[in-house]
Amino acid sequence: MILLIIFFTLVACSVSQRVNTDSTRQFEQDLILNSVIKDVNFTFVRPYLRCNILTVHDLTDDDINFILNNAKALVTLENMNQIGQSVNWNIEISRFEIIINTDKDKEHKYYSKYFKSYDTTDKSPENIEAYQIWYKE
Repeated sequence: MILLIIFFTLVACSVSQRVNTDSTRQFEQDLILNSVIKDVNFTFVRPYLRCNILTVHDLTDDDINFILNNAKALVTLENMNQIGQSVNWNIEISRFEIIINTDKDKEHKYYSKYFKSYDTTDKSPENIEAYQIWYKE
């Protein structure tokens, strides 16, 4: 019985929700204007927000910089809080991920975090990145 409760709790925590807010729609429109970008989708899987981008061919450094610069403009505390509220998530979104897939089956992954550590109960300034640092996976 306890195993069933744990199983259903884990399944409930990993429900994927499509995200569609003013800020994500604007980000998508800005990227689609770049002829390299084919499709942009946002999903929220607790506690992460993922942006999946499909491109028409492999990316240049300029293309990647274009995507990341637009992502940095999107991933503000205000926008992330609005996105969290849109999916009934009332605490900080722990991580924003960009996964870029090309038609040549290449994948580029980048992410930014709210917390420096995995301890989301530590709200001290020393543990807050607030999406300011970007990492390549």
